[in-house]
Formats: sequence, C-alpha cells, structure tokens
Amino acid sequence: MGFEKEIALLLDKNITFNKDLKGLSTYKTGGNAKYFIKTDSICKISKAIDLCKEFNINYKIIGSGSNILFSDKGYNGLIIKGKGNNNIVYKKTSVICSAFESISSLISFCEKKGVKSLETLFGIPATIGGAVCQNASAFNQSISDYIVYVKSIKNGKYVYRDKSECEFSYRDSIFKHNNEMIISVCFDFSKNNSEFNKEYYLIKRNEIQPHGLSCGSVFRNPNGYYAGELIDNLGLKGFAIGGAVISDKHANFIMNYNNASSNDIYRLINIIKQKVYEKYNIKLKEEVEFVGEF
Repeated sequence: MGFEKEIALLLDKNITFNKDLKGLSTYKTGGNAKYFIKTDSICKISKAIDLCKEFNINYKIIGSGSNILFSDKGYNGLIIKGKGNNNIVYKKTSVICSAFESISSLISFCEKKGVKSLETLFGIPATIGGAVCQNASAFNQSISDYIVYVKSIKNGKYVYRDKSECEFSYRDSIFKHNNEMIISVCFDFSKNNSEFNKEYYLIKRNEIQPHGLSCGSVFRNPNGYYAGELIDNLGLKGFAIGGAVISDKHANFIMNYNNASSNDIYRLINIIKQKVYEKYNIKLKEEVEFVGEF
C-alpha cells in the first residue's frame, strides 16, 4: 500500500485530503495542505509520523496556529493538529496538562482548584504545547518559570525532560529544533504569588495590542531594543502591502485587515527587516514561523 491508503486506514475519519489552511491559523491565510489530521490519540499521531518518515512525506505539528504563516501555495505534506480533551490533572502542588489543551483551558481548570497559574498569558490563543515550544512570555513571566518537566515523543519513544534539559531561553526551547512532539507538561505553580487575576492581564493586553487577524508579535525583541519601537521610529505604522498593514496601535503587529494573502504579509515582513537593518544595522528575527514554500 502507498502512503495515502495506509494513512487513511490508520486514521479513518480523522484525515482530510486537500485541507484549506485558512481556518487553521489566526492570520486566516494560506493555501491547502495535501493531508490533514486532527485527533486526540497520541498513538495515532505517533504512527502517522512514522508513516511520513517511511514514505518521505513532510509533516508539521501545529497547535492553535497563532504563530504561523501558511504559504499561499499550501503545504505539500501532512499537517497534524492535536485535539484537546480536557486532559488536565491536579496532584498536590503539580498540574499535569496535555499539550493539546489551550492556555485558557488550563487557567480555568486551575481557577476551579483555587490555584494561580498562567494568568499573565491569558488571552493568548495558544495551546500548551505551542506555548512551551516558543517559551511564551508576557508581563515579565515566561511559561518556563513554572515547568517541572516536559513529556514528548521522539522516534516513537517517550522522552521526559526536566526544565534544565529543555534549553529554555527568550522565545526558544529545544523543542523548536529537535523535532520532538510535546505530549504533556508538568507545572508547579506554588511559587506564583501574583496579586492580579486573569482579567487584569487581559485588560492590559488589550490596551497595548490591536484587535483583528494577526499572529501577535511578528519579531523578537533584539537585545537592548523593542522591535515595535524600532519599526515605529521609522514611521512605518499604517504602511500596507495588499491587504496587510502594520498596526497603528503596535508596530510589531502586522494585521490582515483586507483579505490579505500570505505573500502580502511575507513581503511586508521582509520590507520591515530591510528598513530596520538599513537604519540601525540590526537584523530582526521573526517570531512567526513560515510553513510551506515562500
């Protein structure tokens, strides 16, 4: 049997062929993926990855799509999306959460248990796995601050990495580079002494960030600088290409305001990088990940 028959046999109704990617990212852009699966079965995902390796098929594991720009040409391979299933467990001071659950789901679960958790990240449309991979942070706190260990799959085998082995740094972790699939994360929130609730951080986030279709911050902050400030100082707020525009509210946000294509956004990103380098001799690095051919 070929790949299509084997993957269809493995996943049955959980596989879609020629999947429109627009609904899978917060930018709402992109072409079609040749194959797409969504399931809460770790076993099936692991076997699907094995099939991809066997037949030399590209694959990409995604979360909520809040940090992704899909190519207008689509993706010639398999897009894998885990499905949350309220898989969160509270044990004394530890909370073990499936990587497929959303940040908001974990916060709500912990609230019911009377536990402060990831309130500073409330409002970010990300899964726990995606947030850990990117080491998401806000208001001077990172998700890695509370991590005890991360469970993942590598080459069909379970891997447990304690926090020190995850190589966390600003917007980075080992999981961005080693092709492991995060399965679950163990947190210890006992040292979270924040006096503020999730609504406080949501209000603060809404005060500084624009509403609409975006990926959040497009660029990492260079050492000693804020990317948004560098872009703003160049007078680029409101600059547009096609349906993509640099936000008037926060210059590190590129908005899909008028049916933008991924190429509109991609071109705008490159213009920003070029102008910042010409003016400041600083090479901006993207937070957003490009998936497919650009």
